[in-house]
Amino acid sequence: MWQKGDDTMSVANEDIYQLVDGTLDRGLAYVGSYLEKIIGRQVIITDCSGFIHYPYISYNIKHIDDSFVTLPNLSKNDYLYSETEKCLYYRIICSDSSACIIVRNLPASRVPLALTTLKQAKLAVKCYFSQINQTKKNAAIFEREMYEYLFGQSTANIADILALGNYQLSLDYVYYVDVMALRDVKNSKQWAAIMSYSREFLKRVAPEAFMISGPRFAVYMFPAKLKAMGIETFKTTLEKIYHVSASFGRSQPHPLYNLRRSC
Repeated sequence: MWQKGDDTMSVANEDIYQLVDGTLDRGLAYVGSYLEKIIGRQVIITDCSGFIHYPYISYNIKHIDDSFVTLPNLSKNDYLYSETEKCLYYRIICSDSSACIIVRNLPASRVPLALTTLKQAKLAVKCYFSQINQTKKNAAIFEREMYEYLFGQSTANIADILALGNYQLSLDYVYYVDVMALRDVKNSKQWAAIMSYSREFLKRVAPEAFMISGPRFAVYMFPAKLKAMGIETFKTTLEKIYHVSASFGRSQPHPLYNLRRSC
């Protein structure tokens, strides 16, 4: 715990900068393991959609739901402690997004000390997610361009669009397209959470596929050499978790240079 005095505060600041350096060099596991050591409880670090960034979740896990946690509404507060769950939620604002540190099995008497430690790690976590968010912004440019191309709103060259997303793909590769429309989505935050869930699902079932989302649809592009993915399980899961209605359409296969015909 921090004490008054210049020397002690200086040490605390050094610790903060060490956490930042360690996280930038070694990843989120550096600050996550530090928090668990100091607090003595399990720590989970998520993005604003509840997707777990620490501890590392393998893509080989059986259930994608294990990669997500449900976050409480923290829009008005930096933290929330649930006495029922004995769980502390600590929010960190990162530009126009946020992250959340969750401490589980934490007695109420230990919340003040835990909050002091979380504040010490705040800058390190913020730096990590700022890097992640910049990557997402770059991906969003690619998605917007591809979405407009597929739905006839752009005359851009698809090869140039793929380069935006760092996809080194031959234009002769044949893909088929699934288009998903959702009804009863409550707000943009829920839409973003559904898209995050969808991307993690896609990584597990078809790592060679890619996905884009737009104002009306989410579009999944699968190499035609892959067996057409059964969508019913995914549809049922989305509807159950998020209380929405999902509809899917599937195209005929087309080479990338003519993929617009799929939509």
